[in-house]
Amino acid sequence: MPAKDVKAYINRVGRPKIDRGLRDLIQRMSRENSLWGASRIHGELLMLGFEVAQSTVSKYMTRPSKPPSQSWKTFLRNHAQAVAGTLDGVEQVVVMHARQCVDGIKSMRHQRGHRRFGRGHLDGRGSSIF
Repeated sequence: MPAKDVKAYINRVGRPKIDRGLRDLIQRMSRENSLWGASRIHGELLMLGFEVAQSTVSKYMTRPSKPPSQSWKTFLRNHAQAVAGTLDGVEQVVVMHARQCVDGIKSMRHQRGHRRFGRGHLDGRGSSIF
């Protein structure tokens, strides 16, 4: 073996690269069929006669770009009035619910007081459980 061939062989690491045309085909298929995942594209390539791993297909697929999103600080600044209005409604509901709970507790205490003073069970036995 000539020294040139030995040097080229030593520098190769990992799997051999796939053909540029196959990479372009994978990217085109993933762009045109955005709902297809790597397994579907891999299956289609196998039917077309291309021997390629699913992980390789996944590696070369184009990813849809996401629009930039706003931070929480920006969101709250943009919607401060609506958020504040919603919180006011929540506070009102909480206060009303607390009042109902207090009224219910007072009512229960009132009923317990009647039981202590001889009202007893509903079956008329005259004994009290409290």
